Parts: sequence; structure tokens; C-alpha cells
Amino acid sequence: MKYLTNWIYLIAVLILSYSCQSAEERQQETTSPQEATNAAVQAENEKDAQKSLKERLGEIKSLSYFLAFSEQIGIDNLLENGDSSLTIFVPERKSWDPEQLEALSTDENKLAELKQIIPRHMAYGNFTSTMLSQDIKELSMLDGSKVPVRFEGSTIFIGSSKISIADLEAQKGRIHVINAPLQ
Repeated sequence: MKYLTNWIYLIAVLILSYSCQSAEERQQETTSPQEATNAAVQAENEKDAQKSLKERLGEIKSLSYFLAFSEQIGIDNLLENGDSSLTIFVPERKSWDPEQLEALSTDENKLAELKQIIPRHMAYGNFTSTMLSQDIKELSMLDGSKVPVRFEGSTIFIGSSKISIADLEAQKGRIHVINAPLQ
């Protein structure tokens, strides 16, 4: 009988302590670390989606050179408060020839070349990676060129460049990082 009383007392304490936990604490106990990470990433993405394209490019160090180029040629206003959505295909910084990148950054004589290069990496519209992998066969870029889009295996190609990081959302568009400049 004494053991039974002890067991009943122990069960009562456990029930009482569980009922004192908030629903949030119980949820945290049942949430896996992966689920918690996914929820945190989703919350961060939702916050980032409220930023302008200009803010997104400026805060990602490896992409900020593209913002500086856009400012040099005077189209950075499209990235901040343009009337239309834009999709930007930003080449990885390491994909540029370092001498060419330096010349484009500092040489005033290269401004005309820069005015061709940067718009070639922008398209009006908000093209998700899902759209690019299923529906879109060609993009009309801001410089007037047409760039083919194709999907092979799990890789999306824009021209001959692969998308290495997809769907960095912003308020009026998105950024895809590509492994090489568009030709």
C-alpha cells in the first residue's frame, strides 16, 4: 500500500508540473532542432522580403560590388523604389577576372562597358526559381538582350551560367546568384 501511495504521489506531481508548462514550452519540447532552424530561417526570409533590392545587395558583402556598379551607372534607383519588380542575376564576385573587376570599379573609361553589363543581369518581373525551372524559356533583360533559360537535373541555367543561390527575396523582386557573368 505504501508503494502504491508513493506511485500515486509521483504521478500527481508529474501531472501538475506538466499542466504548469505553457503551450509554448510543450511545443519547444516536441520541436526538432531542424524544425526550429527552418522556422528561424523562414522568419528571417519574411523580414528580408520587406527590404528593397538595394538594401539586400548592400547587406550581402559578396554582392555589394553589384550595388556599387549600379550606383556608378545611375540605375540604383530601380533597386530601391522602382515601379516594377526586378529579378537580378548577380555573378559571384569570384567569377570575375580580378583585373576586369578592378578596372570596372575604378576606370571612368569603363563606364560605357558597365552600362551594358549591369542591365544585362536584370529582368523586369519577379521570377522565382520554380518559375525558371518550369515555365520560363527565355528572359528579356533590361539591356534588350534575350537570355535562354533551361533546367537540367536540379540546375537552372541562365544563358550558360548556373544559379548557385536562388530566391533571395526583396520587396520588389528577388536576387539569384549565378556562377559567371552573362555574355
